[in-house]
Amino acid sequence: MVVPIDKLSMLITIAFSGIVFHEKLTKKAAVGVVCITAGTLLIAMNF
Repeated sequence: MVVPIDKLSMLITIAFSGIVFHEKLTKKAAVGVVCITAGTLLIAMNF
């Protein structure tokens, strides 16, 4: 169960950079965020 928590740290980093530093999320980065989130959910659900 450590791996899903570790992978979600990337999402927290991206959200932090958007809120604090006003970084823009490109389409390419958004696709990456979606893939990371989907993979993390699949790992957490033990598929």
